[in-house]
Amino acid sequence: MKKYLLIFLSIILTNAIFAQKKVISLNKAEKNSFVLKTSSKSVDILEVNTNLSNISSDLKSTKSGDYIALESDGLVKTYDLGRPNIPIYSKLIELPLEASVKFNILSYDEEIIDLTSNGIIQKIIPAQPSISKSQEPDTFFYDKKTKSYKCS
Repeated sequence: MKKYLLIFLSIILTNAIFAQKKVISLNKAEKNSFVLKTSSKSVDILEVNTNLSNISSDLKSTKSGDYIALESDGLVKTYDLGRPNIPIYSKLIELPLEASVKFNILSYDEEIIDLTSNGIIQKIIPAQPSISKSQEPDTFFYDKKTKSYKCS
């Protein structure tokens, strides 16, 4: 009897641990890819191609409540304190001192993801400052004026 009870409790505990993390698949890409290359037309042109295949969400409990943290391979945190911590693609590009930069977005595809239809009802966790693991956060930054936090 103890053996069955132990197996039953381990199954329930395993489900509770892994149920918090969800993967939301996107339609277009098979895997995440991020490519920066110079154009075949000119070395002065830099082409950026990004494809995102999925986003994972993880439930985070804070003193201010429960939030969802979004993550995806190759993307980083925004660190825009108090605003939703949406993963972004970030790359440093070295430019000559007197260079002028012009951006042209030639094309893009977007997919709007309804988090509630994916079983996510919590708000996206606000970006927090980077701190040492040995530190306790002094303040929880939450910008209530941010448009996406007003919608719910």
